[in-house]
Amino acid sequence: METRSEKENLVIFGIGKQASEVVDFVQRYGLYNIIGFIVDKEYMKLPQYMGKPVYPLEDVESYLDVRTVKAFVAISWYNYMNKYKRLKYELLKKKGFHFVNLISPLASVNCHSIGEGNLIMDYAYLGYNSEIGDNNTFCALSLLGHNSRMESHNVLAGRASIAGKTEIGNQNYFGLCSIVFNKLKIGNKCLIGGGSIVKRDIPDFTVTTAPESHYKQAKEKYIESYLSPKSIEILK
Repeated sequence: METRSEKENLVIFGIGKQASEVVDFVQRYGLYNIIGFIVDKEYMKLPQYMGKPVYPLEDVESYLDVRTVKAFVAISWYNYMNKYKRLKYELLKKKGFHFVNLISPLASVNCHSIGEGNLIMDYAYLGYNSEIGDNNTFCALSLLGHNSRMESHNVLAGRASIAGKTEIGNQNYFGLCSIVFNKLKIGNKCLIGGGSIVKRDIPDFTVTTAPESHYKQAKEKYIESYLSPKSIEILK
């Protein structure tokens, strides 16, 4: 049996709800050796979180050797279209960190290629010959069809399903039980509301809502302010 010392060391950005969920995920499947957490200095309330040290983002290089420690960003992927998770990922990348993919042994991953910093949860299915970028989240029972291509910083909520040969841009959110038909193109920063059914290509900054699956266009400065599909009112 693999011992704790034989696992790669991992530091997690964040000390909130998502961070604790990721810690549980990592420890449940024995994926990595978590050695600490990173947060912005202004949010450092205590020197430890879940029994591990907390390091300030601003000068984290003074505490950690980025050549020997891998990173993962665990802040809210449910809100703001993954905006802040993307920003912290990009900042840590500039500091020289490499990122791990956290993949459940219960997931089915059949990708042709996959980037880094992705979270693939229980019973998610990534189809044959699909291509995945960086910092994406695939929640439980989500599905990405065969020969699809997904860029970076996207979120598939539970049971969200994207059919085969679909092209997906960056920083999109696919809500609970949403469905995207095959051979479509989804732009950047689109909010596919829970239960929506998408049957046509959609451009950047599109919002869809269920049950009618209406399509509305938003301005980019608004799209990252959405907390839920109910925020559609901002477009009226």
